[in-house]
Amino acid sequence: MSKEKVCTINANADGGNYSIKVLIGESYGKFTNAFISADRSEVKATLENESYVGRKKEDIYNSLFVSFKLKEDKPVEFMFDTRALGIEGSQYRANKEKCNDKQLVMNTLLSVAVMQLVNMDKSEYQKEMNFDINLSTGLPVKEWFTKGDKETYASLFKGQHVIEFKDRYITQELGIEKININVKDVDVQIEGIAALELVSDVESIEKEEIVNYANKEIAIIDIGQHTTDIAGAKYVYDRRDKSLSLETSRKLVDGINIGIGDVLEDIVEEIQKSKIVDRNEELTPEHILEAVMDFNGVLTSCGVDISSIYEKHMIAFANRIAEYFIRMCDEAGSRQRLNLILLSGGGSNEQIIVRAFKDFIAKNEYNSEIVDVMNEYCEPVYANALGYDKMSKFNR
Repeated sequence: MSKEKVCTINANADGGNYSIKVLIGESYGKFTNAFISADRSEVKATLENESYVGRKKEDIYNSLFVSFKLKEDKPVEFMFDTRALGIEGSQYRANKEKCNDKQLVMNTLLSVAVMQLVNMDKSEYQKEMNFDINLSTGLPVKEWFTKGDKETYASLFKGQHVIEFKDRYITQELGIEKININVKDVDVQIEGIAALELVSDVESIEKEEIVNYANKEIAIIDIGQHTTDIAGAKYVYDRRDKSLSLETSRKLVDGINIGIGDVLEDIVEEIQKSKIVDRNEELTPEHILEAVMDFNGVLTSCGVDISSIYEKHMIAFANRIAEYFIRMCDEAGSRQRLNLILLSGGGSNEQIIVRAFKDFIAKNEYNSEIVDVMNEYCEPVYANALGYDKMSKFNR
């Protein structure tokens, strides 16, 4: 690929929180949404002491040390994804508001560019490359419906940007020094509603069953890091054509400004205020996740079991979501019409949340047997990215 040649990409990216999910064509991948500024002493020490020959793992994901110039802004140097995670002091981008977050925009575009490189044959790599990108992405319900937010978010992406690679592996081994990015257009969707698109295939319903779906409703509960989005739709039966369609129900579209990231922060706060750990013990949500995912609920730094605290907070969170959902459904008159309730997003992988949600709605005389996780349709964390692709104007 010469400097003049341009690679056109239609990409879908679900950005924010602890990961960025990218879908390009039939390929999709997940990037850990963590970064560390290059001016941090930890980064300088890593670069000074690192033996490139002795690195345990050399690949693109472990080599994302870049200078990113977002339009006319000054270049920003940072490490991203796996590379950043290996350095003490790296930050997860667990952002609570996406539409004004320039770092999130840079992280998302870097993820898209790297995903495209992964999809290409290495013979196509050149010292300087040019990508034209049409991007489908999304915002939480409450941000999307806020006047100007989706336009603000789209405007941050649109335009000319430059990525310069600083890592020896990419610049010398792969021979790529720079990617010029031109984001031509951005299609901003609604999180949750995008996931709903994955279950709206009415063509798969048997003809003799179609009439039984008339006026039935389905709902998606997309549990993210700092937001939980709810989207519902109703099956509409056309008696003349004997056909079925699925239409979004505005009464069942809303968002709650709370997610599992907030729960983790509450857990950190309770532990720090308690006497079960040293007051000077520095805890982060990542330490809590590490304990419950890898060490049976035990904080390795102090040997304290936090399982009961973790479970208590997760159940309370699930109950709060379930209570809000029930109130929405009752106000919309949807209680008896619900045919399926699907949980998606990172929070849906937490079995404590799933069980507690089912228990709560069952106690309130809702059918808990229609509750499921989106595993039948896709890996739950990819639901929005796949939905953006299905809804994208760039595929029409």
